[in-house]
Amino acid sequence: MTTAVAALAAVSLAVTVLGLARRPLVRRLAARHLAHRPSETALIVLGAMFGAATITAALVVGDSFDASLRDIARTNFGPLDVMVTVTPPADVSRELHHIEDVVAHAGLPHVDGMMTAVTAGATLTLPSANEPDATPKVLPRSCVAEIEFASARHFGPDRSIGGFAAAGSTPTNDAAAVNERTAARLGAGVGDEITVHAVGTSWSARIDRVLPTVGLAGYCDILVAPGTLQTRAGQTAGSATPATRVATPPTGALLISLDGGVFNTDRYAKQVVRQLRALTRDDSKDLRLRTQVSAPKRDVIERATRTGDRLRTIFLGIGGFSIAAGILLLVNLVVMLAEERRRELGVLRALGLRRSGVVTAFVVEGSITAAVAAIVGTALGAALAGLVVAAARGIVADPGSSLRITTHAEWSTLVAAATSGYVVSMGP
Repeated sequence: MTTAVAALAAVSLAVTVLGLARRPLVRRLAARHLAHRPSETALIVLGAMFGAATITAALVVGDSFDASLRDIARTNFGPLDVMVTVTPPADVSRELHHIEDVVAHAGLPHVDGMMTAVTAGATLTLPSANEPDATPKVLPRSCVAEIEFASARHFGPDRSIGGFAAAGSTPTNDAAAVNERTAARLGAGVGDEITVHAVGTSWSARIDRVLPTVGLAGYCDILVAPGTLQTRAGQTAGSATPATRVATPPTGALLISLDGGVFNTDRYAKQVVRQLRALTRDDSKDLRLRTQVSAPKRDVIERATRTGDRLRTIFLGIGGFSIAAGILLLVNLVVMLAEERRRELGVLRALGLRRSGVVTAFVVEGSITAAVAAIVGTALGAALAGLVVAAARGIVADPGSSLRITTHAEWSTLVAAATSGYVVSMGP
């Protein structure tokens, strides 16, 4: 489909360029018709730009959702490509180091680096210091993690995509680091005390730094000192309250970075996941040890691609009626104008202008009009897509979600839309 559109556009442009360059009479006739009939020209441009505007709007909306979903791979994962999660009954660190040793000795291809982390689901609250009786700000469905900042800083091929380039040392004692997204949701800043509810207990943590929401810094909402979760879970295990007996224990995670950057590692992820599943299945003889291998970043990118393609199809299907209406309007306009020019065309033929010259003059004139309509329609379609994305942002906005929908258009998309609009306009 794309090749056919490009071929038709190339043929039309070739005829136009040759007519303008090699046939001065045709050039003068086309320029005279366009200059002496501005209202008719404007009417044709108005009818012709419907197709380009509709196609552009559909493609840009697809690009916007595609790019917005793909951006989660940058803000939440960065160099993290594959993850082996471990849920042992007791010592998370010991099992994590065992799995790391097994994977390291396996010599898997395309593995750029590895590091360990301990995570747990959490709810974060920020009490109101100025108004003790006010309702505290709550951030449910959060994540708390123990991460060694030195290891995170050297994890992956590029420090800039990990979020820890200027993070400093690992938090100690009751200190904690949060990312900018979490700080904005809670309205918290450096020095504030927040309450962490996780592993069946609660404790206060003091924010000592705010990290950019990118890479591993966006993987979890709050980062605490190593051993915090396991210590709290151990204290909880000794309690006899029903709430603590059903508390979810911390989960260990072996984080793996593959060769490449943020968006171009998916070609290796499937192979590495398959090898890791076979490796951990053979190694996990103890049924008490549960391991799960996943490629979260690849899943996000694939979901973004599917969503973008579906939205383009939906909007093109809906906009097909507008394109058809624009084509019918354009056909009527061309027929009407051709009827008005019948006498003029007869005079030109009587003066010796060949049929090919008359046809070429019409093609050149139509091509110029279609090109202008395609450019104007593309700009209008991009603006319309911006309004659609803004409306969608208000509908699907969720303070607890990582998705931030923004308008985005690739240059290749705009060129393809303008070319398609040009071909649609030249059809009649």
